[in-house]
Order: sequence, then C-alpha cells, then structure tokens
Amino acid sequence: MSEIMRKMKPCEFDRVFSIMERSFPKDEYRTYEEQKQLLQEERYSIYVAHHEAEQNHDKIDAFLAVWQFEDFTFLEHFATEPDVRGKGLGSLILQEAVQLFSNRICLEVEPPQTDPNISNAISTNAISTNAISTNDTSNRRIAFYERNNFFLNEYPYMQPPITKGRNALPLMIMTSGTRIIKERFEQIREKLYREVYQQDEILTTVYQAQETDVRNFLIRILREDTKLYSRFKLLSSQGMLPEDMESYQQQVNHIIEKYAGDKQFISYHDTFGFWQEIQEILAEDVRFLLQEGHFADAFILVCHIFTSVAAVDMDDSDGTKGMLAAQCMDLWKEMEQHADEQLKCRMYRWFTKQLNDTASDYVEESMEQVWIELFTGDEFINKKLAFSKCKAQEQKVDSDSWSARYHVQKWALYHIRLLEASGCAFADIVAYCREYWEHADIRKYFIERCILQKEYAQAADALLESMKMDAGMPGLVRQFSTRLKEVYQMSGNTEAYRKQLWQLVTKDYAGNLEDFRELKSLYIKEEWPKVREKIFLAIPGHVHMERLYQEEKLYDRLLAYVLAQKGLYAVQQYEGVLKEIYPKQLLVKYVQELGDMVQRAADRRHYQEWAAHLKRMAQIPGGQEEVQKIVADWRVRYKNRPAMMEELKQF
Repeated sequence: MSEIMRKMKPCEFDRVFSIMERSFPKDEYRTYEEQKQLLQEERYSIYVAHHEAEQNHDKIDAFLAVWQFEDFTFLEHFATEPDVRGKGLGSLILQEAVQLFSNRICLEVEPPQTDPNISNAISTNAISTNAISTNDTSNRRIAFYERNNFFLNEYPYMQPPITKGRNALPLMIMTSGTRIIKERFEQIREKLYREVYQQDEILTTVYQAQETDVRNFLIRILREDTKLYSRFKLLSSQGMLPEDMESYQQQVNHIIEKYAGDKQFISYHDTFGFWQEIQEILAEDVRFLLQEGHFADAFILVCHIFTSVAAVDMDDSDGTKGMLAAQCMDLWKEMEQHADEQLKCRMYRWFTKQLNDTASDYVEESMEQVWIELFTGDEFINKKLAFSKCKAQEQKVDSDSWSARYHVQKWALYHIRLLEASGCAFADIVAYCREYWEHADIRKYFIERCILQKEYAQAADALLESMKMDAGMPGLVRQFSTRLKEVYQMSGNTEAYRKQLWQLVTKDYAGNLEDFRELKSLYIKEEWPKVREKIFLAIPGHVHMERLYQEEKLYDRLLAYVLAQKGLYAVQQYEGVLKEIYPKQLLVKYVQELGDMVQRAADRRHYQEWAAHLKRMAQIPGGQEEVQKIVADWRVRYKNRPAMMEELKQF
C-alpha cells in the first residue's frame, strides 16, 4: 500500500460517509445503514487517502469504494474533499488504484452534455469524446478520467435504483486502458446488476433492453389488456379521468354478472372464482392507486366494490363477503391515514350515509367498525357524538322489539365510547348511562368503569340492582352474580364474598364445578363434608350432580346416577372411574341396554355402533366373557341379518 492511500478503518466510516453525502446526488448512494452493512461484504472495500503535503496521515481527504470481482474491479464511489480538488490528489489515487488492482477498472459516469449535433456524431462514433465541451460537471468528470487513461464506452446503460426509494439513472460505463467490445460490456453490466444492485432476472432484462423494444412491447400488451392500460395511464397522470373510473367500475359489474348469471345468484362452487377476480382488483389495481397517491380514486373504487358485492345474493358458506369486508376495511384505514382533510370529510359523509340507509348485517357491521375506529380528530368526534346520540334516540322510540333494543344498546355504547374519547367528565357519562339504564349492556359498562376506578360499593349496588331487573333472564343473572362475587373478593369483603359464592353454587349457577371448587377452598378439611351435604341439599333437584359426585369421589352416588340414566352415554362417560370398583353393575347395565337396542330393526350404521359398544364392554373386568355370550346369542337369534353378522366377525 502507498503512503497516501490505505484501507479504511471501521471507526472512520462516518467521516467517509460524510464525504459521500456531500459529493453525490441522493440517487447515487445508499442509506447510512445499508452503506455500512456493505462493509461485511467480502468483495467490497473502502480505501482512504490524504494529500501528500498533509502531515496528519489520519486525515481523510478522499476515499475510493470498490467491488473486486475475478475479472474486473468496479469503482463504485470516488470523491475528494473540496479543499484538495485541483491539487492532483485524484489523479494520483487513480494511478495507484490501477497498480493496486491488477485487472481492468470500470466505473459509472453521467452521460456527457452536448448539443444535438455533437450527440448525433457521438452516437455514430464519428467524433471523439475529446471534442465534447467540458463546461458542465459531467463533462469535466469524464475529461478527468480520460486524462487518467479511462475510456468512455458508447453503449446504453441504466443504473438500477441503488436502494429502495431511489430512482434508476441513465449513466455510462468508463473502463481503464481501452474501450471494451459490446459482448464484454454486457458481461460487466450483467454482473453489476446481479451482484452490486441485487436485481432479479426481470429487472435485469428490462434494464438491458433497448428503449424502442420496450416501447413496442408495451404498446402491444396494453392494447391486449385493458386492466394494464388503465394502470399505465395513471403513471403519467394526476388521477383518474371519469371514463377511467367508469371502466374500472364496469370491470367489477362484469365480474358480478359473469358469476351471478340470469338467476342473480352466485353458487357455492362459483364463489372462489368470483372472489379471486374481485380480490385481484383490490390487490393489484387499488393497491396501485394507493402507491401512486391517488387516494380519492382508490376510495371511490373500493366503495363501489364493497356496495356492489353487498348487493349480490350468494352462497356465502366460505365467508367470501366477510373476507372482502376485512380487506376493504384495511384499505379504508390506510386511505384515511394518508388522506387530506377534504378527502377525510368525503369519506366520513359516505360512511355516515351508509349507516343511515337500510343495509344488510354484512354492510352494517363493517361500516360501524370503520366509522368508530377512524376519524379521530376533534371535528369528527363532535360530529360522531351528535350522530350516535341521534341513532340511539331513534331506536329507543321502538324499544319493544328485540332488534330495536339491540340497536339502542349498540348506539348508546358507541356514544359512550365517543364521550370517553372526547375527554368528557365521568359524571356526565354516568348521567347518559342512566338515560338507558334499562339496557343490560349499559349497566355492564357502568359496572366495569366503577371496578376500574375501584368504586366497589357502586359496582356492587349496580350488580344487585341488575340481578333484580333481569331476574327473568338466567344467563344475565349468572353473569351479574359471578361479577358480584368477584367484586366482593376484590374489595376484601370476605363474608359477602362467601355468601355470594354460596348463592352461585346453589342457585344462580347451580352445579358449576369451578365455583364449587372455589367454595370448597374456603373451608378446612374437617368441616367440608358437612358443608358439602348442605350444598347438595340446597341445589335444586333438576341440576345435574354427577360432576360434583366425581369431584368428591362419591362413586356410589355417581354409580346410582349412571345406572338411572337411559342408554349408555352416562356409562361410557364415567366408566373410566367406575369400572374397577363396580364392574358387575356396569356389565349388567350394558347387557340391559344392548338387549333393548337389538330388539329394534336397524341398519349397518347401528350395527357398527353396537359393535363399538361391545368393544368398550370387553375392557371392563369380566367383560370378555359377557361379550362372547352376547355375540354367540346374536349369531343364532339374528342370523338372517347379514350386515349384522359381518360386523360380528370381529369378535
């Protein structure tokens, strides 16, 4: 290595990157992180240099970033600090680089800037590049390299985007020593595309193609594919023309007509193909609109797709409409994040209109979810507060029907959520809750807010009141009773907690095993048997007790329950714990039940079921002998049932 040039130390990268940022356009270098990551690449190196007059050898006046391949070296970046330019350092570095790297060096430069006459002469190789004016930066750079024995190669070359978000650049290749033939140029270009720019085969092919070939090919395929033509038009426009939007909407309508047919119904077998075609527009066309920043056009198209599909009658067993709704909602959310205020207002008006119109559950639920989650600015919160309050009041007028009660609660809860989002005082929220106190979900909200604020007394009062108000609805009573037990436990009211747990086990959720275990944990081992018997006496007679018997290992009572049940379901449910203790009783039950079954005429499915029962019976101690007796008897008695005889061959 020379006295002025050496390999960069890792700690010097920041100084080198600073020179790079100040020396190159943004499209010609990577991000800081990506550029630094390249230092891990074996073929990539950075060399630094200082001016020979500089006494401080740690000072960096210039740098050289190269890729070393087997047959050539690519000089990707080369720059000097402004204060040493024109002092010969650049030429000295290039001369040393030629000696350091034994193979040919190539580098990229911007095309020379010329007048049309000179450009035409160059393209026909009728004039040397030495004749080009060097008044501009690119020409001066080319002239500098030519003075250092580099030659410009007159082949079309496009530098791919150096990283995501950067642009492709029309450049040219210069090589040390001599110009290169076209075949060699193409080899170098292919390696740069693949190794340096990480381009796939398609991108490499496009960048290598002649511009006229690309244009002719594009014209041909755009004439054949109206979808691609619509997308292509957006690349060079500020948005969709009305006729373009109409064309997209007609595509959607055509897909629906294609699959719905004259019956105006999409069958189960056609829904997959229908979904694929609709999803393609969402994933390709709408996504393209979003990427190009045409958010208003994307919104119109998604709304048309959503409402058009909503109006289609189909066999939706696979949830096609639900999948479409989810995808549309994701797209709406993305649009709202990037929309300006004008578009947001437009979107809000559209969603509000949908909520006011009579719609299917599919439309209504999706619209509500988007409406409540989006539009969070103060202006929209105030509008949503007024709208939700009005919707709840409208439904309250007809609150006798189940549907109206459901919608009242739903819109009242939406309004409450919006009150919270607006920073409304809790006292005002409570006052609003009281207006709709007859609805259980409103009381549930109030109760949970009280618990959250550790207002346990208020929560308990509301729960007790709710249990009285909804006494005719056992499911609600069970929920409120369970929550009341938890409130007493959270508040440290041990006696009330114990009483409420007793109430749950013996009445509100009688026979529930989890509550039973929780109650048992409150008693010592010695007192529990007496308490348990009191519980059993207090539980209503219609409640199933078998799980509690099993839990307490009261197997004699469990056996009595099993033998009392008709059929073999209860036997097979609990035979795992009973067969070792009461094998004879279970076998008698099997014999009785199978005897009743076989009396009735049956088909092969029933014969297979009986055979399965016999196999389970054989697993009980002494069961093998009983099974053989039954099979022998059936073979004689029912020999005219051939299907049954076939099933008995396995015994």
